Amino acid sequence: MTADICAHAAALLPVEPTLWALGIVLFGQLVEYVFPPAPGDVSTVLGVFLAVSGGWPLGGVFAAALVGTLLGGTAAWWAGGRLGQSTKAEALAPLVARFKKHGAAYLVVNRFLPGIRPMFFVAAGMAGMRVGPVLLWATVSAALWNALLVAGGWAAAGSWIQMCGWFLTYSRVALVLILAACVLALAGWLWRRRS
Repeated sequence: MTADICAHAAALLPVEPTLWALGIVLFGQLVEYVFPPAPGDVSTVLGVFLAVSGGWPLGGVFAAALVGTLLGGTAAWWAGGRLGQSTKAEALAPLVARFKKHGAAYLVVNRFLPGIRPMFFVAAGMAGMRVGPVLLWATVSAALWNALLVAGGWAAAGSWIQMCGWFLTYSRVALVLILAACVLALAGWLWRRRS
């Protein structure tokens, strides 16, 4: 099944490095933040593979993925800010307190948590974080994540199926761990309310 998904993804991008093709990488990242859980990383992983195996500019793929992440993250932050203004301040007090204390750390880890990445930016907007620090930490997170994808491309030695398989396995394991953590947190919350 993984091989089928990877083979289908390979048909998404042309082999020639054009601005249009790099735009697909950018759009893939942007749309992931606006319509989660869109698989924006698949276009980036494929772009990295095409750069590592030859032909595509690695810097161009890196920049397109970074810009897409920042545009999408900014849209999610803006939506969170609008949502925060329409909600009672008391309801947001715990969120604001956590983001004032650990907001930078949350935003740095966001790229490593597929499926829930946009929620960090929505929460930052709701908490009233300024856009400058949000974009700074989003840039750090995206640069680290993209560097990891590039390292994976080099380690796969030009094998698209292997690189895509690693990425899909990581995404699945991360999602299972995130869901397990959410279930445990909900169970703990219900237990405390019951006591």
